[in-house]
Amino acid sequence: MKYLKLSVLALLSAFVFSCSDDDDAPINSGNATIGFDQTEYTVDEGTASILIPVTLTGDHNGDVKFKVVVDQLHGDKLDVKETVLLTGQDITMPAGVNQVDVEVYMNTRTLKDTPGRYYTLKIASVQGASLAADQVKVNLVESKNPMDALCGTWTMSGDKKPFDFTMSVDPRDEEGKLGLMICETKNFDGQGIPAKWNMKVVGTTLQFKLETTIAEGLNFGKPEWGLCSLRWASFAMSPQGLMLGDGVIAGAWNEEFTEIKYDANDVLGTWIYDQNGVNTQSIMVVYQNVVLKKK
Repeated sequence: MKYLKLSVLALLSAFVFSCSDDDDAPINSGNATIGFDQTEYTVDEGTASILIPVTLTGDHNGDVKFKVVVDQLHGDKLDVKETVLLTGQDITMPAGVNQVDVEVYMNTRTLKDTPGRYYTLKIASVQGASLAADQVKVNLVESKNPMDALCGTWTMSGDKKPFDFTMSVDPRDEEGKLGLMICETKNFDGQGIPAKWNMKVVGTTLQFKLETTIAEGLNFGKPEWGLCSLRWASFAMSPQGLMLGDGVIAGAWNEEFTEIKYDANDVLGTWIYDQNGVNTQSIMVVYQNVVLKKK
């Protein structure tokens, strides 16, 4: 299997020869053979377009003309009019050109897992050469959805006692448009405190949603505070000590979605709010060198 890697230059190289059709040019009379350079490819279902090379070997003294068609479609959301589209079917390979690219525009991503999908292309006819590999199969693999991959049980650690929590897609964001995850634990900070908070997928990072209540009904022994609540907050370390941060605590996950590391300069803390929702300007806990590891 070969994974296709696309670039702007590669797209541009689909090239004028793929579309040219000079009726006055002679048809190749040399002993030439054309065919797809691979019999099978594997691409991510979210790929927007691919280029599949057709190569020529042998004597080439004139035009070689051939027609490419979408031959087979297997699986959901595959349609030659909407989701698997050839930019051109009738292709001319002029004398001296030994490779052209067949370009396919794709809109094949699905919201649910649909394994086993593929389509095939076929060289249906050719003038000026004989056929070698006349078919190619394009397998579609599932795009890895970060939100699904992040679901599970995690351990949060830093310079404090680690604790476990579960992460799942927020029910308010079932389609994943907001990137909202919901996290829950019965042992926040290792102190047996029930807590629940949101995190947000932004690009390839997972961000803590700050200034929202994560735990409540807490008694810190100060009657004037009453039963308090906790909210995440952003801090930073400076030569003068702890100071307010820039308001973003974002960590990047690894390729396997099993570890998320946060910048050592970003400090995650919890403000204590009193029974009236007023910030007491007191901090319950501060985490530095935050790491989340999937269990």
